[in-house]
Amino acid sequence: MPRYQDIARQLKTAIEQGKLKPGARLPSSRTWSQELGVSRSTVENAYAELVAQGWLVRRGQAGTFVSEQIHPQQSAVDVVAFAGESQQPLPFQMGLPALDLFPRELWARVMGRRLRTQTRFDLALGDVCGEAALREAIVDYLRVSRGIDCQPEQVFITHGYAASMALILHALAQPGDGMWMEDPGFPLIRPIVTRHGVEILPVPVDDNGLDVTSGIQNYPDARFALITPAHQSPLGVALSLARRYQILEWAERSQAWIIEDDYDSEFRYHGKPLPALKSLDAPQRVIYAGTFSKALFPALRCAWLLVPVEQISQFRQQASLEPCEADKALTH
Repeated sequence: MPRYQDIARQLKTAIEQGKLKPGARLPSSRTWSQELGVSRSTVENAYAELVAQGWLVRRGQAGTFVSEQIHPQQSAVDVVAFAGESQQPLPFQMGLPALDLFPRELWARVMGRRLRTQTRFDLALGDVCGEAALREAIVDYLRVSRGIDCQPEQVFITHGYAASMALILHALAQPGDGMWMEDPGFPLIRPIVTRHGVEILPVPVDDNGLDVTSGIQNYPDARFALITPAHQSPLGVALSLARRYQILEWAERSQAWIIEDDYDSEFRYHGKPLPALKSLDAPQRVIYAGTFSKALFPALRCAWLLVPVEQISQFRQQASLEPCEADKALTH
């Protein structure tokens, strides 16, 4: 079954069971495609099919809505089992910072000041790599907090971690490539990887992080290694210094790419965090991925990639085909 038909079927079921109420507004195709790890056209096709069947209606720029002519089926199953998602974020959601502690009033003042002082140039499309001021600020931040020496030209702004991964795979991956992935690891990234024709190669994790020796023995010819060396997700261990050098040596020898997801590097109970793997990257085989979703808030949808100097033109060319820079007002 094509992916769009599967999405359409799940939406139809949710409407029939009353999880999606008549008149409910659906997320935009851009938002949903990023959440599901599919192309925007896939979501558009799913919406179009349900519009044709009368389940959904389009209202121009207002968006796509559940038809008010639909009457959900009454289920004999206990309604508690289908209570749907909470309207408020719950503390059990993975990777959710303390939103109640965020300085919302200060943020509102800063945003308001920026919007009041914007010029006509701020209304135009910006650099496909992201706003220069934001990229320069990220360079300063990485130098101080993560020990990484880089240039603004190496930084690419994206709409989130999923968009960062998609940009990497568009720029560097070929169908049939293999990618080391921590086992256990972050499950939601798997559909994005496989959608690009890249095979997932599970590598175990122990108290010292990714078992690099196991990866080399089982998958020596892998094209990529996706790792969370600062704070492995979900086990929370850090990649030992010896293994950091080991995986860098393997990547240089095999001409493989290491994707460093610097997950939760901002937080630590005691002591100073280990420098980023990228800070040790003399052979320039590490692509560094970061985000503001934990330090600020997830809805900001602002992340970045730091790529080796020799790959700048390749990434810039790919970014120009499908610009994914974050909102200009937010970047300031």
